[in-house]
Amino acid sequence: MKISLSLTAAIAVLSLSGLLVQGTVAHAQVDPSAAPKHAKRGAAGQRRNPIAAAFSSVSPTADEQTKFDALSATMRADVTAANADPSTARARSREIATKFAADAAAILTPEQAVKFKQAVVVLPIMTSLEHEVMPTADEKTKIEPILADFATKADGVKGKARRSMADEAKAKIRVFLTPEQ
Repeated sequence: MKISLSLTAAIAVLSLSGLLVQGTVAHAQVDPSAAPKHAKRGAAGQRRNPIAAAFSSVSPTADEQTKFDALSATMRADVTAANADPSTARARSREIATKFAADAAAILTPEQAVKFKQAVVVLPIMTSLEHEVMPTADEKTKIEPILADFATKADGVKGKARRSMADEAKAKIRVFLTPEQ
């Protein structure tokens, strides 16, 4: 009798330890803090907004930022409504994003609007580079002309041609990076 209790206790302990190990492994697999730095999610699991990043890059005034925040809230509501119909969600979301970028540029001064439009075009390249490497301030200064050239040439270009141009720009930029990067 004493042996069966010990055996039962041993089985219970082994079962519990197995559950604890499985729970720890399962927790580690879904732990959101373990997400890679380049995950396309921001706070609370929301997607990061590249247009907001481009807007911030032109140092908007408090009034411009307030207008942009209201515009951003409207855009999020429009995208949520567009996602209700999966058959048209992608096309409708693109339309909304295009209108959002145009409306955001309209909030800014003409000088800021030019920089904003360039940032919208260039931001995907910089974002992908910074996921691979973190350029130094000196390197960023050297690659700015390449990005400006890309922004000028890529304006209005879409699809494979634009991706090809972006790849060429990245190749030119990598020349300025150190071998470790």
